[in-house]
Amino acid sequence: MPSKFRKAIWIRRGQFVVLRPIEEGDKVKAEIEHVLDEENILYIRSLNKWPTRFEEQARMMTRDAKRGGTGENTMIDDDMLPPTDSDEYESNEEQSTDGEEGDISDADSDDNGPETNSHQYNPNRDKAPTSI
Repeated sequence: MPSKFRKAIWIRRGQFVVLRPIEEGDKVKAEIEHVLDEENILYIRSLNKWPTRFEEQARMMTRDAKRGGTGENTMIDDDMLPPTDSDEYESNEEQSTDGEEGDISDADSDDNGPETNSHQYNPNRDKAPTSI
């Protein structure tokens, strides 16, 4: 590329471009039509229109190659995930509701109205007054 055009367009080493040959001029033989980014390359490859001689370089530009993975191991490390207490919370909730189920069924049996089968955990149930 002639030096006077080098600051007009920025192309990094390893990037792909689409060129259109031009007939006028002695030094310049083609015109840059498109600078291809990663998404463009993936799209062209999905259409099976990507030249086979550039396949290895295009594969190196994909997201998996940049991350160092091959796409086979897609498991996320535990240290990359936010902390969660869901397993501990569920086991604690099961233990606390097991001991209180008898209290809930006793309260339902004291009620002379129609029985409901909804057993929801209420931490304030013990604190609530039983008679008004």
